[in-house]
Amino acid sequence: RPPTSTSTSTYYETWPIPMHTSKQDLKQKSDLRNMKKRLFDTATGPVVILAIHLCGTLALKAVDMFNNHDVKFLALKPCCLPGMVYANREDVFRIGKHSF
Repeated sequence: RPPTSTSTSTYYETWPIPMHTSKQDLKQKSDLRNMKKRLFDTATGPVVILAIHLCGTLALKAVDMFNNHDVKFLALKPCCLPGMVYANREDVFRIGKHSF
């Protein structure tokens, strides 16, 4: 069965630290709300985000998620920076107190 935007899986239940995975679309506000409700608000221990291959502005969304929730660690591996269209429009990105 293909994963849905709210599906989660638990691996290796015998490990002392449970690991839950969840495939989400960070551009969808409904997915972000579901993540808050089902992951961040119900976590019984530290939350770690592993964000791999986040193209363009998705890396910024992951940093926002780290800043806006009780996340202890963010491992971020973006694959590319936002496209030149943002620079040409002179867009300014803001993350916390930083802007660029």
